[in-house]
Amino acid sequence: MEKQSCLKRNRSNEKNVKYDKRPRTKTENGGVYIPPFKLDQMMSNIQDKSSVEYQRMAWDALKKSINGLVNKVNAENIRNIIPELFSENLIRGKGLFCRSCVKSQMASPCFTDVIAAMAAVVNSKFPDVGHLLLRRVVFLFDLAYKRNDKHQLLATAKFIAHLLNQLVVNELLALELLVMLLENPTDDSVEVAVGFVTECGSMLQDVCPRGLDGIFDRFRDILYEGEIDKRVEFMTESLFALRKANFKGHPAVRAELDLVEPEDQTTHEISLCDPIDPEFDKDIFKVNPKFIEEEENYENIKKTILGDESDDGVESIDESSSEEDEEEQKSIRDDTGTDSVNLRKTIYETIMSSLDYEEAGHKLLKLKLTPEQEMDLCCLIIECTIHEKSYRRFYGLLAQHFCTISNSYKQNFEKCFLEQYLLIHRLETNKLRNIASLLAHLLATDGLPWHVLSYIRLTEDDTTSSSRIFLKYLFQELSYHLGICLLKERLSGPTMQSYFESIFPRDNLKNTRFSINFFTSIGLGGITDDLREYLKNMQRAVGFNMAQQMYYSNIDMIMDDKYVMYDKGLQRFSYDFDSSQEQDYDMMCINDDTRANRINLRRVIYETIMSSHDFEETGHKLMELELEPSQVVDLCIMIIKCCSMEISYRGYYGLLAQRLCIIDNVYKEIFEKLFVQQYLSTHCLEKNKLRNIAKFFAHLLATNGLPWHVLGYIRLTENDTTSTSRSYIKILFQELREQIGVRALKARLSDPRMQADFESLFPRNNPRNTRFSINFFTSIGLGDITDDLEDYLKTMPRLMMLQSESDRDFRRNKRRRAY
Repeated sequence: MEKQSCLKRNRSNEKNVKYDKRPRTKTENGGVYIPPFKLDQMMSNIQDKSSVEYQRMAWDALKKSINGLVNKVNAENIRNIIPELFSENLIRGKGLFCRSCVKSQMASPCFTDVIAAMAAVVNSKFPDVGHLLLRRVVFLFDLAYKRNDKHQLLATAKFIAHLLNQLVVNELLALELLVMLLENPTDDSVEVAVGFVTECGSMLQDVCPRGLDGIFDRFRDILYEGEIDKRVEFMTESLFALRKANFKGHPAVRAELDLVEPEDQTTHEISLCDPIDPEFDKDIFKVNPKFIEEEENYENIKKTILGDESDDGVESIDESSSEEDEEEQKSIRDDTGTDSVNLRKTIYETIMSSLDYEEAGHKLLKLKLTPEQEMDLCCLIIECTIHEKSYRRFYGLLAQHFCTISNSYKQNFEKCFLEQYLLIHRLETNKLRNIASLLAHLLATDGLPWHVLSYIRLTEDDTTSSSRIFLKYLFQELSYHLGICLLKERLSGPTMQSYFESIFPRDNLKNTRFSINFFTSIGLGGITDDLREYLKNMQRAVGFNMAQQMYYSNIDMIMDDKYVMYDKGLQRFSYDFDSSQEQDYDMMCINDDTRANRINLRRVIYETIMSSHDFEETGHKLMELELEPSQVVDLCIMIIKCCSMEISYRGYYGLLAQRLCIIDNVYKEIFEKLFVQQYLSTHCLEKNKLRNIAKFFAHLLATNGLPWHVLGYIRLTENDTTSTSRSYIKILFQELREQIGVRALKARLSDPRMQADFESLFPRNNPRNTRFSINFFTSIGLGDITDDLEDYLKTMPRLMMLQSESDRDFRRNKRRRAY
């Protein structure tokens, strides 16, 4: 039946349209978009201003205008939006205005204070509009409360709170709302109440402190009852801390949104118990027989609010004085920098208001900038990139767009990056990352020529910590964009070698080593293969030249066929003069008495350990360093030092050391020596470092990274241990119990093949030492591993008696033989 009635209605409409001789407009179809200029043209063609077609077109135009103004309002432009809003007929479109405010606030609750400030200004001039908006918000709050719609409840509660802050509504509504939410508390109702008090607590503390005290007493009772979720309890406790700080960080009204004086504001009183009529019919178009009169009345009201804005007199004055202004502009020059400031403001607003880089580039090219202004544009793009929390690809694409358009932008960006690199020590780490990512994007896309890297001199003396961080991010980002193979190909191109000499220096072996170590530490050691080969050849040549100089020098020295020693004691150098052993030249290098290489190596190891995400990545990077045997010792020492310096033990270091011990037995031997060294120096360690080192070696023992015979270096007696060494042993064995369990630990310590190594832990040479070992392991909760030692201690008196009897018989027989 419904379908048949709809079909009949459609046919009747078709008949009416067929025989209706009035001119049809597109607005009669509903929902059809009409461009503004075409709508104005259609409205101007209609002669009768009171006709239905004209009123409908005016209604559609009013609806679009109000929606557009409400949707684009923010704290910065609210003072400009409000005059435009008052220029629209808010009396006729008050339903549209209230609907747009509610929808915009629901979509973006973070702009609630801005929308409330705009509503407060409208309410000060048109109280009926403010009262309608307030009724709709309260109606939607009540509806959401009954439907258990948490999202809508939070949004409407926040809107009411900010309307209270703007004095649009009386504080009694806020207290009534809080009482309703906290009467039968649930997790959601308490959360909504906490959010509401957070937003308007500062205002309630000023206008109604006793009522706020009662609300917080109810919050305290809810906490004591303990029936709500832990998360909501934490939110409530944070609210108490916020109240103690006088709601710091949550002012009632921000300074830029304080637009209405309190005496000019109209405050409405409304209750949740009263019947509320939201008047949704105000959102629908209705024919008004007094349309022209009401429009003229609103024009008069608008003039009283905004003043007479007719520009006829201004235009006549401008036309008469245009010639004089042109002459003055020729003679006057602005040296205050106002034009530059306005230009930068225009560029910034254009960039921030664009949806993508193509739109931004199109708008900026329309400005028709001079060469000096192009430089300002490039600098501003870089500054916008720097001040972002994280790098946005939008700026890289925008800069690439300008570099492909004109070579002048390439030159400007090149100059800008040189200035930024020279002042890199003034930037924070986040800003360093952003500008390095922007430069890497331009280089990877050929927006900038690669010879800009020639400004970078990668040596220890010419770089700082900030510049090294910048270069790290730059080359890592290039590796991400191009890949390691293509990056190596770019940097190894024969035509560009002269530009990359400062990055891969070959003037000094010290600088060459620094460059190699730097790229290795950031995971890009593959691009330094040519430099490594050059360093190896140079070390061989330098070693051979030194040997020749020592051989032919006339200084006092003593020579034999195997050793060369300086009698001045400054240097000791061993060299085999057998020319068949050419590999000796490869091992010869300059003796560094300042230990700079060792310091640099430790720095590289530390940065590699700290910059890696997991132990596998760290182990891979450390293996790429190709360390010498003496440097392997430094690596193991650095791992133990890094582990000891942590606040609490991290399994990362144990897994890293375990991986190294599995790869090569040399690491096992070194960690075994370091175990003994650390045990002998336990009295020098703090308690936290002691715990970390003990857990580190316990991990290696539990995973068989270290052989268990290292425990033979520990002699567990009262005379051979101190308080710190006993604490170290306690943590070591407790960690072993946690990792492998008591049964497995007892089985390991009871292995007959290892008893000789564990004699120092479980001594049997003296009853006193035996009792000390038993008591020690019992006190730390590991008495089960001393069962064999306890049995031995029980049988020890009998064994000692038998031993004494045998000794007595031996002496008696000896005396008899003597007689």
